[in-house]
Amino acid sequence: MATYKLRFFFDNIAGVCLWAGDTATMERFDYPVDLDMLPIPSDLSEAADSLIARWERHVYEERPWPPGDSLAVFAKDCRAFVGRLESALPDGYEIADELTARLMSAAEAAAGVPLARGWTPPSM
Repeated sequence: MATYKLRFFFDNIAGVCLWAGDTATMERFDYPVDLDMLPIPSDLSEAADSLIARWERHVYEERPWPPGDSLAVFAKDCRAFVGRLESALPDGYEIADELTARLMSAAEAAAGVPLARGWTPPSM
C-alpha cells in the first residue's frame, strides 16, 4: 500500500490548504490536493474551507480580525484541523503541518506572550 504524504499550509492564490508531499501523492491527487478527493467526512472538508476563507480574509488581505477571532485563535484552529484530519484519514496517509508553528510564533510575537509553554517552533 502506498503512503500518501500531504503538506498542510496555505498559499495566497490557490485556495487550498493541502499539497502533495511526494511524487506518488502528486500522481494520485495533483500538487494542490482537493479535499473532496480524500476519504474524509464532508464536515472536515467544510472546516478546511472555513480556514481557507479566514486565511484569505485576515492574513493574506490583512483585514482586521472580528471580535473573538485572532491570529492566535486561527493558529489553534489550524492545529485542531490537522489533528482531526490525521484522525479521519485511514492508514497510508501522513501529514506534515508546515504552517501552524509559524502562525503560533507570529501570534506570540504580536501578543508578546508565549501561547504554548514549552513549545518550540521548528526552524525555518
